[in-house]
Amino acid sequence: MNEWEVTLFFKAVQHATSVARAYINRGSTDFFEAVFDELQRIKLMVTGKPIALQAFVPGVNLLVMNADMDGAAAMGVCRSVIKHNVPDYSKIPNDTPPEKIAPWFMKICWRHGKEPVHGFRALVSTEDHAILMDFVYINSEEGLAKFSAFVKGLGVRKIIDWWTHKEINTWIIPCLVKSQSLIPAAIWDGFGVAVGSSTARPAAAINV
Repeated sequence: MNEWEVTLFFKAVQHATSVARAYINRGSTDFFEAVFDELQRIKLMVTGKPIALQAFVPGVNLLVMNADMDGAAAMGVCRSVIKHNVPDYSKIPNDTPPEKIAPWFMKICWRHGKEPVHGFRALVSTEDHAILMDFVYINSEEGLAKFSAFVKGLGVRKIIDWWTHKEINTWIIPCLVKSQSLIPAAIWDGFGVAVGSSTARPAAAINV
């Protein structure tokens, strides 16, 4: 039995509060979609409003969702979130696949993103390991291409497989690397005042 927790972080008071906790024994995308749909149902029942993100719904201040690299959970949440999309506002079609939805609002925890790289320390030189550790700071498409070539040039199967996994699962890199994300830079960097709002509403993040 695993625990799945949802926490809200409110920037204005630098405070995080757990708002939901589920004990689960499944791990499919369909299952996590159902879990988040149920959370949405309860939120609507109690408050009359969905858990809505600013990328998809106008007039809200929930900016990003922080997550680990569990693909089933991430894609399940994306399927659920898009059900409350307002396409005339977001310019994002409702039939957009979940892997294309994630870069609009999801950030992967860098600790989870970098964790496997620590295990590569004995496989490469100190200099090359430092380059691998800094992949989250890639700042352009050209830089991304150079890093991919660098990884392949190392010729270490374990490291190549690690990076190939991220290239195949196309939602991961944009959720780890700011330059590849569709989240505005000001939001990515600090969850400040809601970008584009006419009033200084405090911004918030949700952690799953």
